[in-house]
Amino acid sequence: MWLWLTLLTTLGFSLGHVLVKKGYADLSPAQTKALDTFFYLLILVPYALLRGEIVFTHLEILVVFGLVVGINYCLYLKGIAKGKISLVQNIYSTSPIFVLILASVFLKEKLSLLQVMLIVLIVAAAVLTGLPKNVKQETTGIKFEKWFFWGLLGALVIGINDILAKKAVDITTATTVIFLFPIIDIPVALGFLWIEKKPFPPIFKGKSFSTSLGVLINNVAALSFYEAAGIGKISLISGILGSISLLTAALAFLFLKEKIDRRQAIGIGLVSLCVSLLGLLST
Repeated sequence: MWLWLTLLTTLGFSLGHVLVKKGYADLSPAQTKALDTFFYLLILVPYALLRGEIVFTHLEILVVFGLVVGINYCLYLKGIAKGKISLVQNIYSTSPIFVLILASVFLKEKLSLLQVMLIVLIVAAAVLTGLPKNVKQETTGIKFEKWFFWGLLGALVIGINDILAKKAVDITTATTVIFLFPIIDIPVALGFLWIEKKPFPPIFKGKSFSTSLGVLINNVAALSFYEAAGIGKISLISGILGSISLLTAALAFLFLKEKIDRRQAIGIGLVSLCVSLLGLLST
């Protein structure tokens, strides 16, 4: 059962991101965040209530963690707007290396030699993907496009969010975090709309349909992940989720007509492979 749930999670996150990117033709990142928070509340809060085990302890720490996670996700959504989703998502997929590095620094978790080697390969593959097309003609140094740096920022904030979520679960329960974070996310979403001076978008109407469907699928995928994590080995689940960037590139080509060159395709394939192996090793 966990395998089917993990495959559903992988497909859901990939398709959801592609639909969100498609929706950027009509909606801003802030409006996307507002819709995401709406479905976040609609799906995950009832799920947490049904699961039970909600414990209201360490609320001040959880509120801070939740606000940081929400703000970081705003940066994530801004990054998607900066370039092709197939390329930006590939850089986002390198977030496990930031998780491992942050965990080694703050949680004193030791890295194995094989993990270090895979991290180096992931970095090399990410750089390969982000190199400019005419790199051989560059005479003043290699200049990466803005989407590459936004992708790195997104990978970093995803890594930070994973660490904070883990720490939050450690001091309370998983269902408490699932219940509280969507509620804490409300002022973040409203603040993002205020900063961009955008109205709350309609839901599943006209130009918002693609974005509404995308964030709905993303939240269903998140729910599927929580269920898979509850019954399967997280290392195996992480290994399968490592293929998200590869699947996203395929779906972006199918639905958005995004084209990538051979070098970028090799970089995406290497990142997917190494991230999957890194997940399998992270037991």
